[in-house]
Amino acid sequence: MRLFHFSRRRIDLDSRPYSESNYDFRWPYFRATDPVVAFDLNNSVYLETLVATDPQFINGAVVVSKSTNGGATFGSPMVAFQPSNNFFPDKDWMAVNTFGGTGTAGRVLVTFSLFSNINSAGASIMRVFSDNGGASWTSAAAISSENTLQGSQPLYLPNGNCVVVYWNFGTNQSPGERLEAVISTDGGNSFGSPHLVSLASEWNEPAIRTGSFLPSAVADRTTQNIYVVYQTLLGGSPRIAFTKSTDGGSSWSTPVAISDNPAGLGVFNPAINVSPGGNTLAVVFYDHRDNPTSNTAANLYLAQSFDGGATWQPNIRLTSVSTDASIAPLTNEGFMLGDYLGVAQSTQSNIPAVPVWVDTRTGDADPFITRIGIAAQADFHSWEVAHFSFAQLNDPAITAPDADPDHDGETNFSEFLSDTDPNNPASVEHTGGKELNISTRLHVETSERVGIAGFIISGPDPKK
Repeated sequence: MRLFHFSRRRIDLDSRPYSESNYDFRWPYFRATDPVVAFDLNNSVYLETLVATDPQFINGAVVVSKSTNGGATFGSPMVAFQPSNNFFPDKDWMAVNTFGGTGTAGRVLVTFSLFSNINSAGASIMRVFSDNGGASWTSAAAISSENTLQGSQPLYLPNGNCVVVYWNFGTNQSPGERLEAVISTDGGNSFGSPHLVSLASEWNEPAIRTGSFLPSAVADRTTQNIYVVYQTLLGGSPRIAFTKSTDGGSSWSTPVAISDNPAGLGVFNPAINVSPGGNTLAVVFYDHRDNPTSNTAANLYLAQSFDGGATWQPNIRLTSVSTDASIAPLTNEGFMLGDYLGVAQSTQSNIPAVPVWVDTRTGDADPFITRIGIAAQADFHSWEVAHFSFAQLNDPAITAPDADPDHDGETNFSEFLSDTDPNNPASVEHTGGKELNISTRLHVETSERVGIAGFIISGPDPKK
C-alpha cells in the first residue's frame, strides 16, 4: 500500500520543466494512492485509485473518476468496491476493453487483492467491472480459488478475452513463488484454472521498498501476444526478467534477463509497454550500476526490443541525475520511491513512448517524465519528436532542419547526425581545429611508380 497526498507539483521532462494543468483532487476521502489511468472507446479517461475512508487508512475503498474532456476535469469518484471493516483492498489495477467488435467492448474492469489481514503476504484477487462507463459496478468475485496472490495485471486481448497476470506466493500444498495467469473467455465474468508463467525468486532491495512481487504486463493490440517483465534473481543476481505468451496466456516462454546490469547490483520496479505494431517493446526500470557503492542512489534505464522480444538492445540510461531514495519517505521496508513505474504507449513510430517515474533531484520525491523513441533507426522527424515539445514542433524557427534553437552554431540536422541535444549548447564541443581542403594531381602508374597520398596530424591529444 502506498500513502500519497495529491498536491500541485511541477512535473519535469527529465530536466526540462513541463507545465501542469490546475487539477482539483479534493475528494471526500482522507488520502488517495496507487493511481491507474485508462481510456475507453470514446476517449473518456478513467482514473482509478485506492482511497482512505478514515484518517489512519485502516479502511479503504476502490474508486474511479471519469473525465470526458481529455483529463481537464474529472467527475466525482464512483465507488467500484468498498469492503466491510474486516477487509482491506490493495494492489489495485484497471483495464478497459477497447476492442470494438467484441461482446464486452467498453467494459471497465478493476482487480485488487482483498486482505482479511493487511499484514498478510497474499490474499484473494477480486474483480469488479462496469458496463456503463462507471455509473454502476458488479459485486466482487474472485479470479481464482487461491488466496496467496498479489500484483494483478488485467489485460484485454483483440478477441475480447480478459487475462490477469499475478504473483503467487505459494502454499504448503503448492509451494514455490511463481507468476501465474488466468484467462476469461467472457470478458471477465468468469476465469479458468491458473496457467504457470514461471517460477520466480523475489529480489528485495537492501534499503529501498520496491515492487518485488509486482509484475508489469501488456498485450499486443494486433495479436494474442502478452509480454511480462518483473524483478527477480536469475543465476543468483538481480535482473529484470522478460517472458511472453503468443497464445493468449496459455503457455509462456522461458524468462530471459533483459537488464545488462553488472552482477550483484540491484535493478527494480520495471514497467513495460508495446508499440501499436507489436514489434517494439520498451521497458524502464531503476538501476544502481552508476552508483555501485550506494544502496539508495539509482538511475532510470531503458531496455528495448525491436523484434517482439526475440532480441534486446543494450540498456540505455535515461536520467541525467541520479535519484537518491534516502530523500523519499522511510517505511519499515526501506525508503519508498513507490511500487510502480509506468510507460505511456506510443501511437505511431514517430511518437515517442513516455516513461513516468519518481525522481528526487528537486529535493523531494516528485513524478518526472521523459520521451523515448520507438524506432530502431531514427529518421530526422523521429529525432525531432524525441527532442522537442509538441508546442515547439509547430514552430519551424525552432525545429526546421536548418534552425539552431540553442545558438551553438550547429543546425538541427547537424545535431541529428551527431546525436547531440538541440536544446543544450554544451552538448556540442567546438575545438580550435581548422578544416583544410587538400588537393593535388599526378599520373596513375603501376608497379613502383604508384603514387600514395597521405597527411600527418600532429599534437599530443587523442584523435580519430
